[in-house]
Amino acid sequence: MSDRIGARVFISACLVLAAANVTISSINPILALFTRSIGAQHTWEVGLAVGIFGCARFLLTVPAGILADRYGRNVGLCLGGLIAAIGNFMCSVSGDFTFFVISRFIAGAGLSMILTIVPIVLVDISTPENRGRTMSVSRSVAIFALGVSPYPGSLLATHWGVSTAFLFNVGIAVLAAVVAIIFIPDTRPANVMELRARRNFRADLRMLFDTRGFLMATSIGFVASLALSGGMVTLAPLLGSDRMGLAGDSIGLSITVASVAGLIAAYPAGMLVDRFGHKFVLVPASIAGAGVFGLLSHVASFEWFLASYALWGVASGMIGLSPVAYVSELVPRSATASAVSTYYFISDLGFFLGPVFIGLLVDTTGVNITLWLIAGAMLVPGLLFASLAPSIAKARSSAPA
Repeated sequence: MSDRIGARVFISACLVLAAANVTISSINPILALFTRSIGAQHTWEVGLAVGIFGCARFLLTVPAGILADRYGRNVGLCLGGLIAAIGNFMCSVSGDFTFFVISRFIAGAGLSMILTIVPIVLVDISTPENRGRTMSVSRSVAIFALGVSPYPGSLLATHWGVSTAFLFNVGIAVLAAVVAIIFIPDTRPANVMELRARRNFRADLRMLFDTRGFLMATSIGFVASLALSGGMVTLAPLLGSDRMGLAGDSIGLSITVASVAGLIAAYPAGMLVDRFGHKFVLVPASIAGAGVFGLLSHVASFEWFLASYALWGVASGMIGLSPVAYVSELVPRSATASAVSTYYFISDLGFFLGPVFIGLLVDTTGVNITLWLIAGAMLVPGLLFASLAPSIAKARSSAPA
């Protein structure tokens, strides 16, 4: 692939990724409050409405990787955009809690395909020497999309109704599908189907789970997903509303600040990964993520609430797609889709379990204990990765051919 075509594919993939993240985050500030307004009575029910999106991501990740190998990356991306558009349209007409949960699942299924296949495309067109920076740029684009959309989304919902915010997402999802099918060619390695015939997905799974580094990196992704969906998307907005009386626009501003902080941190983190390795970035990021929830347990003003989100932005920006890059470099190119989709299959389980599990913890143990438990969950995988995971140089040399 020429540099010119590679640049076009990279830009197009980043646009599709940005569109997916806009549809995710534009309704985050009002999601928990809207769920309450249509019949959710308990915190765990709010968590279910948020977490069902992660359940769809969890269930569709591996099929998305298989589809990308069999029919092409661009076909999977286009199909994902169309499914997300259908799900968001269903959300726009929801007036019942059960129907809304089903609609969220469908939207999550489509977005899961995009969020899984875009990193596969980026691995296809990058090399181990520049993969950290490639992933960090795409992460910056995603963070920017996550950052600019919550505040406009909350304004649309506040002034023109929640349905308008979901209809906005329908248009964005359709745009992603069009960009994918027109501007992104099939980036599969030329001999991928021949190689896949010699080693199937089950063989790839055995290889991955026999690799200690894969399990360590995946544990960081799993806990980060759990902390994001259960802590920062579900629990923290309710905490701000209940303790400080914050409205949707204030919460939206906090999410935007987190995204700006993550945007600033992402590219330097990628440079550090390419120069010093993944441990140099992932371990401090895990420690910073743990500090976020310790800080939230003491927050009593909007300023400290904002500071908590800013610190989360830095931590999540540093983690970014580094675990995905690490995992992709443990395997041969023919197994890229299997490795990336399996990573997301496990890490995205946190998106589903986080809101429900953390909601149950809040209902049974209280907010502060739950926050400290999340802090501990963020800290432990980072320390295990520091002590047990092989360095990337060692991983490259031992990757099977």
